[in-house]
Amino acid sequence: MNKSCKLKIYSSNSVFLPLLIGHMKIKEFYNNKIRPKIKKGFDEIRHPGNHPRTTALSIAIGIFIGIAIPMGFQVWAMAILLLAIRYNLIIASFVSLISNPLTILPIYFAVISFGEFVLQISFPWELFYSFLDEPGFEKIVEFGTEGMFIFFTGSLLIATILSIPAYFLSFKTLTNYHNKNKTAVE
Repeated sequence: MNKSCKLKIYSSNSVFLPLLIGHMKIKEFYNNKIRPKIKKGFDEIRHPGNHPRTTALSIAIGIFIGIAIPMGFQVWAMAILLLAIRYNLIIASFVSLISNPLTILPIYFAVISFGEFVLQISFPWELFYSFLDEPGFEKIVEFGTEGMFIFFTGSLLIATILSIPAYFLSFKTLTNYHNKNKTAVE
C-alpha cells in the first residue's frame, strides 16, 4: 500500500475536545457576562429607572406628538421636549409612528374634520386635494392661517383626547406587569 494514500485517523477527543471546551467557555462567558448586560439594556428601554411612570409618559408623548405634530417635525419636537421632561425617547419615537405613510391621510382627515366641527369654520378641501396631487411647502402655505388654525386645533385636541387615557391605561398595565414580575421573583 502506498504511504501517501494512508489516512491518519485522529481520536475524537484529540480534535473536538478543545473545541467543545472552548465552546463551553464562550457559552459560559455569554450567559454570565454578556446576556445580563443585554437584559439590563432592554429593561432600561422598557422601564427607564425601573419605573413604569416614565414608560407610560413616553407612550403618551409619542401618541401626542405623532398626532399633533406633522410628519417631518416629530423627531425635532421630541428632542426639544426631552430637554424639559425626562422620558424614554426610544419608546416615544416608536409610538409616534402611529402617524406613518399608511395612516397619515386618515389621521389628517379626522384632525381637519374635528377642527372644522369645533371651530365651525370651513376648511379649503380643494387645496388639500391639490396638495395630495403635488405635495410641497408652497401648497401648505396656500392653506393660509385659517386652514392651518383648523388643522392644528383639531390635531391638538385629538392628540390630547387620545394621549391622556393612553397614559393612564399604559401606566396601569405596566404597573400590574411590574408588580407581577416582582412577585414572581420573590
